[in-house]
Amino acid sequence: MSPMSAALVAAHAARKLNPPAPRPSSRKAINAKCKDCIYDPVDGGTWRQQVEACTSPDCALFQLRPVSMPKDTKEPSTRCERTTEATISGNGEALAVDS
Repeated sequence: MSPMSAALVAAHAARKLNPPAPRPSSRKAINAKCKDCIYDPVDGGTWRQQVEACTSPDCALFQLRPVSMPKDTKEPSTRCERTTEATISGNGEALAVDS
């Protein structure tokens, strides 16, 4: 067996023993970034409440941040209203999307 083949076999065996960690879902990654950005444990409210109160519309994740659904109704919250507009990257114009 050539040295290159031996190295490939060893690398393959190492991957089988230590598989790469699964990537977090998009939702988990967005939640983690928002929490890291704005959450202050000393300030009042949970991290979700603080993220919902975020006032940084220039943030790329602003329209994707976690927002609670009302418990008393199945109606969409303001999150759905916010996501009916999509921003075109580049020129910053917004497109209205009919629901």
